[in-house]
Amino acid sequence: MKRNNYIWIVALGIVLAQCTGEKKEVINTASVEQTDGIKLYTVTTVPFIENKNYVLKKEIKSNGVQHVKITTKAHFDRLFNQNKNSQIGEEVDFSKSFVLALVGIPSTLETSFSITSLKEKDDFIELTYCLEEEENELAQAVYPYAILVVDKKFNKDIRFLIE
Repeated sequence: MKRNNYIWIVALGIVLAQCTGEKKEVINTASVEQTDGIKLYTVTTVPFIENKNYVLKKEIKSNGVQHVKITTKAHFDRLFNQNKNSQIGEEVDFSKSFVLALVGIPSTLETSFSITSLKEKDDFIELTYCLEEEENELAQAVYPYAILVVDKKFNKDIRFLIE
């Protein structure tokens, strides 16, 4: 009996000795391995800023949600005007960042985009969003839109997913 207790104490000591208390923590990153010939990838959360200092130009026509990746000021200015009430100095710096824009169809209900996630997956980034429609009726139809400013180091192919 004493011999079994001794073996258990030694085994427990070895296990505890291997636990050094150091934790290797990778924030917002999940590594995925390849199995059965299916390519899996590393997933990293991409930081972004939702910019509300611009308004959508009225002449945009669409049959559904438009997903737009904007890398130049000229392209951005074709879609958006600066809000008259916006803070000075809040312009998008296209030398350091790019824009992902979502533009919905006009609605008389209060409608907005809710960004669920923006993730980097090896050779592309993936934007997941919801289109939320409330019961509040508006006096006139408006286009819901969202402007996301993303650091240029994440400038890759983009995939847009709706939840």
